[in-house]
Formats: sequence, structure tokens, C-alpha cells
Amino acid sequence: MEPAEAADRARDAAALWSVGYVTSAELVEAACDLLVTGHDGTTLAMLAGVRSRDADMEVPELLEAALSDVGLVYYPPGSRAGAEAAVKTLARRVLTGAMEPSALTVWAYQTFGPGTLELADRLVELDDAYDFVEFSDTTEQDLDAEVIAEARRIVTPADLKPGSGRGGQYQARRLRAGRGGDDAGLGQVRVSAEGRLRRGAG
Repeated sequence: MEPAEAADRARDAAALWSVGYVTSAELVEAACDLLVTGHDGTTLAMLAGVRSRDADMEVPELLEAALSDVGLVYYPPGSRAGAEAAVKTLARRVLTGAMEPSALTVWAYQTFGPGTLELADRLVELDDAYDFVEFSDTTEQDLDAEVIAEARRIVTPADLKPGSGRGGQYQARRLRAGRGGDDAGLGQVRVSAEGRLRRGAG
């Protein structure tokens, strides 16, 4: 593993940890990878030395300083910045083929739900569409293509996007009325009304 790859993995793990998608123990592993590939830092070394059984207690105390050691951003659990970084991280995985498009929409719906995080809103809508694809003239392949297009929009810097808004790629289409107007905070897991529990491996 190259130093840059280790840094990218640690960056992604930190973002996903802030929304509960990865465990504290996985951050310890990421810290070990950073050290092995040549990164350095006093707190980083302390983080890498945390035992797995103590990770949930010790990682939150060390993480911010350890990330600072290597110039990475710390996202507090439940923060909007962390949520947006997590969405971008999993969108990149879809674009590289490491995550199924439908798994991304399931995660977005279960983690944020409708109207909670603007960056994830279209993914939440597309999760509704997957639920009712058999009752529409849209195929799963069509929806996969829309998710991939949305993932590309999410990870593309705003100053590189053509036009404005959603770039005119498509307009949001709801195949089903929204799933309620609850105002639960970021990071709360929601399960779809149909009881679908499928979740993509990160």
C-alpha cells in the first residue's frame, strides 16, 4: 500500500465513522496502515496501539489529534460535514464498482431518510423507485444508471459541473409519495416500510 492510498482510506474511514458506518476498531486499523506506509505522529501512534476491545472508548478521544498528525479532517459524530463526506465516499465506491448502486440508495434512506440531508435527497428518492420498479416502466438497470449519474454529480466539484443545480441530467421523479415527514436527526437509521434490510457492504 502506498502512503497516499493509506491516507485516502483513513480519510474515508473517518468520514464513515462519523455516521456509524464503520467501527472504531476499523479506525485503529487505518492508523496502523498509515504508520506502516511512512506517516508519523505521536497521537497517530497512540491510536494505532489501541486494542480492539478498547477501541469504542479510546478512539473518540484520540481520533481528532491523530488525523491532524497526517493533515486529515476530523468529523464529529452526527455532524453535517461528516454526513456529506460519507455520502461522497460511498458515491465514489459506486463509481469504482466497489458498491452496488442500489446499496447506496438503501444506505442513504436508512441513514438519512427524506428531507434530512440535501446531498442525499436524490438517492433517497431513488430508493423509493427501486421499491416500485416492478410496477413501473423503469428497469433496475435504468435506476442503476441514474444512481451512477447522481454519484458522479455528488463527487464532481461544483465549479466543474456544467450549468447549475443538478446539471440538467434529469429531474427528480417520485414513483411513490414520500415516506413521512419525520424530522429525525442525522445518523438515525430508518428501515423502509416494506421491511427491506438489504445493505451494501462498504
